[in-house]
Amino acid sequence: MENDNLKNEQQCAIHDVSTSTVYEVVSENLTNLGGRMGTEYTYDNWRKHFSDVDKAKEFAEKDYGKKIKWNKTEKGFRSDDLLYVMYYVNKLDIC
Repeated sequence: MENDNLKNEQQCAIHDVSTSTVYEVVSENLTNLGGRMGTEYTYDNWRKHFSDVDKAKEFAEKDYGKKIKWNKTEKGFRSDDLLYVMYYVNKLDIC
């Protein structure tokens, strides 16, 4: 992630533009896990963007209907496996 951010910052500097930070919430559907090996898959239910990390987490918790324990990742945060869904809050630096 740091390398990606560095590359993005370098690209922004080359083009003489500033960066903006956006937080992307991803809802990942896990309902097709648990089958035979090679047949399992996941897909995204939806993605939504926020300017504030706390609002992004709050939105995911509202969608899930309960408080979520967040784990730090290289890209931001992720929930635990919540049986049928998993949430990610990724920090995106955009120029």
